[in-house]
Amino acid sequence: PNGSFPNDQWNHVVITNDNGSANMYINGELQVSGYVPISNSPKDLVIGARHGNDGFGYVDAYQGAIDEVAIWKASLSANDVRTIYQH
Repeated sequence: PNGSFPNDQWNHVVITNDNGSANMYINGELQVSGYVPISNSPKDLVIGARHGNDGFGYVDAYQGAIDEVAIWKASLSANDVRTIYQH
C-alpha cells in the first residue's frame, strides 16, 4: 500500500480528513494515513492538482478523467468508504 493505483482503468479514490487525521482509500481499501491540517485558506478548493508554491496557478495536475466527485459534511468511516465503493 503506497497510494498508487492501477493505470488504464477506473479507480474509486476517497480521501477523508477528521481534524487533521487524513486517510486515502483506493478501491475501498486504506492505502495511506497521515496528518494533514485543515486550513481556512481563502484559496479555491482544487481537485486533481495542487496550488503552486508561489500562490498562483496549479501544479502536478492529474492526467486523466475524474467523475462523480462528492464532498461530505462529515468524515467518512472505513465502513462508509467500503459501502460506497461496493455500490
